[in-house]
Amino acid sequence: MKIYKKNRILILLAILGMVSCTHFEDMNVSPNRPTTVPTSGLLTQAQVNLVYTLNGEVAHLGAQYVQHFTQVDYVEKSNYADDGKSSFLGIYAGGLRDLKEIIVLNTQDRTKEEVLKYGDNDNQIAVANILQVWAFHNMTDIWGDIPYSEALKGNEGIIQPKYDTQEAIYDGLIAQLETASEQIILNPEVKLEGDIIFDGNMNQWEQFAVSLKLRIAMRLSEVNNAKADELINDADFANA
Repeated sequence: MKIYKKNRILILLAILGMVSCTHFEDMNVSPNRPTTVPTSGLLTQAQVNLVYTLNGEVAHLGAQYVQHFTQVDYVEKSNYADDGKSSFLGIYAGGLRDLKEIIVLNTQDRTKEEVLKYGDNDNQIAVANILQVWAFHNMTDIWGDIPYSEALKGNEGIIQPKYDTQEAIYDGLIAQLETASEQIILNPEVKLEGDIIFDGNMNQWEQFAVSLKLRIAMRLSEVNNAKADELINDADFANA
């Protein structure tokens, strides 16, 4: 009798185990580790990362190095003790990589329909390109020659990208801005999700692109005055 009861208990436990595990894979998904990231989140993260790094950590470090101001506590930076913040590696691995992912997700056939919920594909790509231009523009101003044409191509097997000259970088940035402006014109009224700079207003992004183009023209005037004059006299600046 005891053996019979024991068998019944074992059978019942086996049935309960099978029933409880039927949807285990669906339940065992961590909400804190998503398999896909919304492009709106990538855009917000990229904006925060790039502005904080380029206008915060790096800018303050430079000001301390030339003694525009100094520190009272934690004086390592004021004493030229580089803690790694002056490296551009974190910018590539942070904000620039997020922007690259936005472009990829809005370009690939298997994902571009899904990310439409966060804004028009062309507008998302345009804003990502404009922010990339802003970042690379600041980076080459600070560090001079940097990886640009081969940067962010680790998925293509380029793990040691070449360093481009400032003039070559600015030529590439101008081309990026012109492409971005052409994309914005297609759907200027469609706002973006996740934009904490202009709240998704594409007209303001277009104005920002024009302003960036003017700044780049000013930099180019030191090495290619004819090219700079051509850019400065561009009709786009009349409406900037």
